[in-house]
Amino acid sequence: MRTYAQRDMTNLSGAFSAPCPARLEQTLEFQFADRFDVLTASGRREFARSITVVGSCTEAATLFLKQHVVSFGIFFQPLGLSRLFRIAPSEFTNRSFDGCDVLPPVIRTLYEQLAECDSFGLRVEMVETFLRHFARWITSPDREIGRNAAARIFEANGAVRMTDLAAGYGISLRQLERRIRSAVGIAPKMFARIARFQTALDAKLLAPNRSWMSIAHALEYHDQMHMIHDFRQLAGAAPAELLAHIGDARPPAMPNFCEF
Repeated sequence: MRTYAQRDMTNLSGAFSAPCPARLEQTLEFQFADRFDVLTASGRREFARSITVVGSCTEAATLFLKQHVVSFGIFFQPLGLSRLFRIAPSEFTNRSFDGCDVLPPVIRTLYEQLAECDSFGLRVEMVETFLRHFARWITSPDREIGRNAAARIFEANGAVRMTDLAAGYGISLRQLERRIRSAVGIAPKMFARIARFQTALDAKLLAPNRSWMSIAHALEYHDQMHMIHDFRQLAGAAPAELLAHIGDARPPAMPNFCEF
């Protein structure tokens, strides 16, 4: 588990668009009013379900919200949802599913309970009680190399040398790349790239007065243009442009982002 988020918007005049940058975390989302459309950077259009499971995304998307939006989202660590419900993370990468199709039937009961409650705090309590039941079956950390290595990349905000990581597991770089891709559905370099991008965005969201140049330097981008290129590729917009449109729509994702 990482965090929770709630969106409540009413009387929107026409369609309201909101950016949704690339991200590593998986989400479980509940819609209680008008459902919105999602348009990915590759041109794929999807429609939000009442209960939606969304995997890690390597490309940006745009949300088109309707007149009345009430939604509640659970943000998991990149491997969190998969470990709780015993589903391979690679099955969800760049994809979304109807929660009723891939999660236990009791998810419909949780949806009905959440729909009857309009308190964010009470919704969080309901969800934690629900998830605690499944957490009981997680008896030990995941020791599989691919998942474990991906978790280490995430925790390090993408600042990991792949050769050192492979050496730590006593395997070749090619073997590491194959195991991470098989485990999470994303090549390790792309996984690290998105982790660093998310860290840069988090740093600016939480410290608006900090310069982009300072953030780029701290995260070891070659230069500020290198960071801008990643933002355009992973969010569809330059840093300042993304910041102006994202508002509080995205809670910070990365651990230890204040420590660099």
